[in-house]
Amino acid sequence: MKTRLSTMACSIALAFGAGGASAELARMGPIDRANGYPQWYQDKTGLTLDFCQNQSAAELAGGWCVLLPPDVPGGSGPETFPNNFADEHFYWLANAGDRRAPIPGSAQTTVAQLVLAIEGAFGGGPVVPGDQVVFARLRLRLNPIPFDGTYTFYTPYGKFEFPNQVAGERLFSTEDIGIAPGAFTEVLKGRIGPFLLPSATAGGLEVPPIPDLQPGQDPFHDILVNTGAASAYPGNGRRYIADPARVGPVTGSPMADYIIAGGGTRNANIFRIEGPNGFVYETTDFTIAGRIFEGAIAGMATVDRASYQRTATNRQVDVYATAMPTLQARLPAMPPSATVSTQLAYFDAPCTPSVDAEGNFVPPYSAPANGVANQMLNSGTRYYGQSRPATIPTEVCVQANAISSGGQATTVYMPAQLGDQVFITEALYDPTTQAMSVKARSSDQVVQQTLKAEGFDAPFDANGQMVATEVLSPPSKVTVLSSGHGLNEMQVSTGAVAGGGTSLPVANNDTLTVLEDSGATIIKVLLNDTAVAGGTVAISSPATLGTAAANADGSITYTPRPNANGSDRFGYKVTVAGKVSNEGSVAVTITPVNDPPVANADSTSALRGIQSSFNVLANDTDPDGATDLASAVIVTGNANLGLNADATFNGGIVTFTPSASMPTGIATFTYRAVDRAGATSATAATVSVTVSAGEAIAGTRARFTQNKNRWTITGTDSLSANQTITIKYDNGTFRQNGSCTNPGSAVGTVVGTAVVTAGAWTYDQALTATTGILNPSNTGNNNFWCTPPTTLRMTSSQSPATATLAIELK
Repeated sequence: MKTRLSTMACSIALAFGAGGASAELARMGPIDRANGYPQWYQDKTGLTLDFCQNQSAAELAGGWCVLLPPDVPGGSGPETFPNNFADEHFYWLANAGDRRAPIPGSAQTTVAQLVLAIEGAFGGGPVVPGDQVVFARLRLRLNPIPFDGTYTFYTPYGKFEFPNQVAGERLFSTEDIGIAPGAFTEVLKGRIGPFLLPSATAGGLEVPPIPDLQPGQDPFHDILVNTGAASAYPGNGRRYIADPARVGPVTGSPMADYIIAGGGTRNANIFRIEGPNGFVYETTDFTIAGRIFEGAIAGMATVDRASYQRTATNRQVDVYATAMPTLQARLPAMPPSATVSTQLAYFDAPCTPSVDAEGNFVPPYSAPANGVANQMLNSGTRYYGQSRPATIPTEVCVQANAISSGGQATTVYMPAQLGDQVFITEALYDPTTQAMSVKARSSDQVVQQTLKAEGFDAPFDANGQMVATEVLSPPSKVTVLSSGHGLNEMQVSTGAVAGGGTSLPVANNDTLTVLEDSGATIIKVLLNDTAVAGGTVAISSPATLGTAAANADGSITYTPRPNANGSDRFGYKVTVAGKVSNEGSVAVTITPVNDPPVANADSTSALRGIQSSFNVLANDTDPDGATDLASAVIVTGNANLGLNADATFNGGIVTFTPSASMPTGIATFTYRAVDRAGATSATAATVSVTVSAGEAIAGTRARFTQNKNRWTITGTDSLSANQTITIKYDNGTFRQNGSCTNPGSAVGTVVGTAVVTAGAWTYDQALTATTGILNPSNTGNNNFWCTPPTTLRMTSSQSPATATLAIELK
């Protein structure tokens, strides 16, 4: 399976949640340095599931971590980052649904699907170090939608309503929480949690994990064993919440029982959809996956700072941390975990890492050899410790008490980068000289550390001062970094800075108002700028509704595009003696001016003695938009058509009746187009009307494609007057009350309509209902017909003309 991330919901309609689940995940584990993902996530019952990276070929082949060999570039396990590594992994996954859910009153089916997951992937798709993401997913799918109306979804993590759905379209809603690379704690804000686990009944007792599960504890796993369908255990000593092949009930939903349509109740460990016309899909069968983390779970501890001071006579290490009570890990079928208080200490030496088969340093860590722990004291959740080692280490190793998934007390070790302290004594900005001064020093007085103010290129001098010049806009606070891995920050204040140098030129914003189609306008942008004497101007951001060009004298020429109006903007910068200003903005308002429309020649056809209507504005244009066209006024009338000069037709629809006694052929009249402001076209357009004595309809094809339930009917007409052709059955009888004894007649039943355009017409339509009178065959039609229709009759809205056409079945 492949993942495409979405920000929140990519659905055809907004879903309204009723009583959605609150966040029930408690915390995440430390980042695994080997792959860049959190080692585990723990729910509020203590169940802890790890990042299920396949550790062997057998684990991958059995699908114990959801993935299969084709999902891994090398096609086999173990996975190694980043080369033989899949682009998605799962901490936990639950699926429910049916690809052939029945639709009431129809032989058709629909896809009903629920996907719940805590998933690891990559923000851009492929495996890229540093692009790791973890998200909580809740996906709902119904495709196609059976009937128009509202659909309600019941899931273990909430109830969701989708109003105003349209039959035949797709309902697809995905909520992914935590899709920013590295934002791994965002998952804790999702709906997922506690983790669902297998149970003999929906909402019942948890069953033990694989391989601890015994016969008789889970009847749905027993079915797999008894039929030889159980997945082969990979023999790695790891525990899994379920067999990958298991399909059955789950437990763990935080929701109360649902009250469903009709007043009944359902346990919330369910997937149910309710819709119009009696549509209901319901199941308690889920597939679930997850591998249990059985290492030690450290207290909820964060090292806030580990810093050192070093002089010729003194070495000092200070460690600050924040820690919460520890939630014990547990195994499925064990009671929810209790919490224990956290105890911290640290060693003045790096932790000892484990080494994997590839020679990489990986967790878990152990204490440094021959190390002596320094106790950390606490006030509530704040912890602190200090030591005076003989030498300053590169890292310290923090020790915390922990609880294993089996409930055993143990100890874990976490590396923490040690850095010098950075003391900032000044962060000063001078707005007059545009200079920024920062004074700082390192706590390391033995090894010379290099300081750098973040965002500035200027170096610190031997006295610990940095002065940056030509700073138009200072930061609100400055951060100073040390090569000794320390950092600190201070808010910036304002004042005089010695040695600030000269100022940069400053470009101030301008405004301009011009009329539409007014031509070029010169703007003297330097008049309100400062320190720009002798400067040159360059366009830095182009205009969109016109053009802006810089002139040698420092002015700018702006020319709006023809017929353009509205708000425009362009930017410019000033360069003085090699110094470049900020970007100045020129806001342009182009006041609209009405433009006259353009009338274009037309042609149409009509019958003697029969009224016709024709929209002469349909092919006309207006620079201000087609919606500005308002009416047509006759310039040269035609008595044979009943049109008089100066007659006005709103909307451009000219209605006329050719005289019954006039000769056939072409009759003309002229008109001018008029816009909503009353402006008329500069020239009159001629309309040519071909007048005939009668109308002739002809059909060219009437095909019904049975495997697509599609009508394709085409023909021609001697008139091109936008008349409507109505298509009806000309014969055929159908069953009544299931019998042909007294059949019904299909004669006169409308199959469809088509509008004549340029002397031709087409009716092309796929049936939404595949059975019934509009299907002219008995194929897939439940023997609807006694005598299927073989002929269609076409009539015109313009005259009594008619024609017939044989039906072709394909």
